[in-house]
Amino acid sequence: EIAAPYHYDAINLNCGCPSERVSGKGAFGAVLMREPVLVEDIVLGLRQGLSAGGSPTTPVTIKCRIGTDEGTEDVLTKYDNLAGFVEKLSEGPAKVQRFQVHARKAVLGMKFSPEDNRKIPPLRYEWVAQLAKDFPNVAFVLNGGINSIPEIQHLIGKDGLYPQIRGVMSGRATAKNPWHWAMVDKELYGDEAAQPNLSRRQVLAIYGRYCDEEEERALATGYQGARRQLLKPLQNL
Repeated sequence: EIAAPYHYDAINLNCGCPSERVSGKGAFGAVLMREPVLVEDIVLGLRQGLSAGGSPTTPVTIKCRIGTDEGTEDVLTKYDNLAGFVEKLSEGPAKVQRFQVHARKAVLGMKFSPEDNRKIPPLRYEWVAQLAKDFPNVAFVLNGGINSIPEIQHLIGKDGLYPQIRGVMSGRATAKNPWHWAMVDKELYGDEAAQPNLSRRQVLAIYGRYCDEEEERALATGYQGARRQLLKPLQNL
């Protein structure tokens, strides 16, 4: 209900974060992949809240890993079990129609840091492609290890390795080189009008004004850490 008035394009449920503070003590994030019935209940609860808040058509999507691992033979390190998780949530009452899948397993309870979990478990893009084949009416978005627009074209372009995958989610790579990603609509979809028509200096000037407004608003509430957060996106511009 809190999110509903903002009419977001979607509400994304995090079933993929491997952080100990999240999946360990917090009991959410990647550990939720072990409890698809609970995830189903959460999705249904989110839908109910969105409807009550006046945003009944906002979709609920799920971000997940391809499985979890605690150093033993784990029920969620096999493709069939990943497919079972997706089947439960896409074909059951929750009817989730879009999954963003980080194509690595999440290693839990083995002193793996979040950074380790982003780099050490091998990528299994083929598992996400297989999900797209097995569930053709569900949209799968690939995440993990994708650092450039040419890589996207190689992976999911018309002549790419996995054209059945509907899209790509990029996080840290976008923050590291935002100007490169500003060209994504032009490079992927041929949309000439989508390329930036501002210089970097102009972007900085506009963003600077935004930062001043947001910092003033944050200080009025007593929050002292806004500047650090606001400046972070500028580091690689």
